[in-house]
Amino acid sequence: MPDLESEVDALVLRYLMERGCEKSAQVFLEEAGIKQDSDNQKGELVSLITKGVNSMKSTGEDFITIQIALHKIKCEQKASNQTHPIVRKIAYQPELLVQSSKDAMSVTVRLNAGNPGKTHVLFCPNDWLLLTGSRYGSVELWDMSSNSTRLVKQMDHENEITSIDWSPNGLRFATGCSNGLTRVYSKDGLLQSQAKIVDSGINSVRWNGNADYFGVSFKDGRFVIFNNDGTIKHHFFEHQKEAKQVGWLDNNTAVTIGADGMLIVYKIGNLRPISAIQAFESPINCMSINIETSVIATGTDYNCIKLWNLAKMHPLERVDEYRKQVKMIRWKPFETNLFVCSFYDDRSLMAYDNEREATKSLNGHSNTITCFEFSRDGKLMASGSKDGTVIIWSGDESSSIPLKRIGRAGGPKITALSWSSDGNMIAASNRNGTIISFDVQNMRY
Repeated sequence: MPDLESEVDALVLRYLMERGCEKSAQVFLEEAGIKQDSDNQKGELVSLITKGVNSMKSTGEDFITIQIALHKIKCEQKASNQTHPIVRKIAYQPELLVQSSKDAMSVTVRLNAGNPGKTHVLFCPNDWLLLTGSRYGSVELWDMSSNSTRLVKQMDHENEITSIDWSPNGLRFATGCSNGLTRVYSKDGLLQSQAKIVDSGINSVRWNGNADYFGVSFKDGRFVIFNNDGTIKHHFFEHQKEAKQVGWLDNNTAVTIGADGMLIVYKIGNLRPISAIQAFESPINCMSINIETSVIATGTDYNCIKLWNLAKMHPLERVDEYRKQVKMIRWKPFETNLFVCSFYDDRSLMAYDNEREATKSLNGHSNTITCFEFSRDGKLMASGSKDGTVIIWSGDESSSIPLKRIGRAGGPKITALSWSSDGNMIAASNRNGTIISFDVQNMRY
């Protein structure tokens, strides 16, 4: 007989498939290791929740929330005669789980950020507001400014959140969904505009430096530039395959990379791209733009990194010593000569200097690195991993020793992380839907 966890996994998979969320179902199927021949009967979802309630009763724990959810599920089933009603908004209400005093040497705040599978965490660039986004369609806005950490707003979408971005002035944020819907919200979470120009998933949403435009890339190859009020400024359809990532060279110049290996540059006011280069024969997985030097670093499945001078649009260097698929690239802030990259199925990070030589390897995780980010001043860097931990590193290229390890090895996979604007706090999400924030300034290294 399958265990309770396996039964729940199978039911969640069935629910996603019945809702038409094929992509989410496939991801969940692979990550949870579910056997596709699982057979669940009608009513088993209620039965499983009942088991959980009875278990909590026996241990004397609080089960009021689950009782309410169970009652609502039963009402939904009775009214609509559906096997699996939408329980997302019932069973996962965001709440503060644990919060320690800011007088502590190591401050940790744990937030139940709603649904599992949080894939986006982003601090406001000039405030203590934190955005979280889920593959199950929820976006939360948290106030992290005081001991009364609280949920400001929960914004529900019908489809997976694929991208979120704050405007650089912190007055707005934009969201992108897997169904092609783009929304713009005010700083306090009030919806200002929304647009859906095509029924194709969104890969990336990015604001320009002045916050008067934001670019959106789509899986069908489109790239659309919106005004900050949500109206369309330009609509391009240049990529032959999906347009993957958006970046801005300056306030009026945008860049996209694609699964077709193309690197394309656009200028506000021009109805056609100003440049398009076949950078690789394989998909470009990632890019990072050095604003100081107009140099862009691109990584691909061809196990190499190419550096481009965007002013002249020709390759400067090819860095291909590391024989793995390039996953993420980040230039160190305020540096013209140092960038860091990670690779698929790799536990380490590699740093390169202005001679395009590998200066150090950052080793410390026991499983694949899933995300990493520099603090805004570049003095520190944090990385998250499938091993359930976050490691803080020195931004000094001469140091490769971990400064601090946060979290429990073997815990839920870290899916995303973000630094606060002052560099004193890190927020990291894990696969269970928990957001953990750390007061870096008060940690002992």
